[in-house]
Amino acid sequence: MHSKAKRLKEIPSKDVAGYTEAQKLLAIYEANLGQVKVRRQAESDAVEALEAAQREIESLLASIPTDVHDVQHNRVLSQLQSIINQLEKVPMAVGAYSYTLLLIYQIFREMILDHLYYVFSV
Repeated sequence: MHSKAKRLKEIPSKDVAGYTEAQKLLAIYEANLGQVKVRRQAESDAVEALEAAQREIESLLASIPTDVHDVQHNRVLSQLQSIINQLEKVPMAVGAYSYTLLLIYQIFREMILDHLYYVFSV
């Protein structure tokens, strides 16, 4: 606990006005602290989801053969959808959200381009 919060707890109950004010401030402090903990956990979860998605992207890229005719398009599309699902776990209120949107955009673009290339090359 922060030193100022500790000092608020030390105000004697005999000082009715000071004690009441201290209790109000402590309640505000504890509520704010709870919100900070929730946001910190959300940021941590978002980073974890992004890192998992990036590992999936790297794995997918490593597994795609160089010859376009050897690519299993349905499997690739399925993996891309799995990555999008992972990225959609990132809430809008976290700092990583804009990066998440960029990744989703890039994946959709790749899905569309890959599908068009496959359709016109077959």
